[in-house]
Amino acid sequence: MRQRDFTGSRVDVAPSNPASEAVDSDAFCHLRLVQTKPKEDSYLWKSDLYPAHPRHIGEQIRKRRFDLKMMAVECQKILGIDKSTLTNWERGRHEPSRENREKIDHFPGRDLP
Repeated sequence: MRQRDFTGSRVDVAPSNPASEAVDSDAFCHLRLVQTKPKEDSYLWKSDLYPAHPRHIGEQIRKRRFDLKMMAVECQKILGIDKSTLTNWERGRHEPSRENREKIDHFPGRDLP
């Protein structure tokens, strides 16, 4: 097979075999991350939201969650509650029911009254 090189001259080129020149794309396509994102990021843990002196059960839950560097989603899964429920507790809008109080009693590292 004849092709032109960069100078414009014709050169003989051996026929290419696509299978022999192919790059193994599997080496580049399958990427697996093994480290998790650090939880100490300042955008995630704002000191002005940390309840140093909790006034109600919701602030006590938030304080414990912050101490454990636990995201709200993780807390919701452990307690088996909805996002809005946890938000309402932490903001003091609602008090947990008796059933939910029992779940809170088994919260990791529980130091809540």
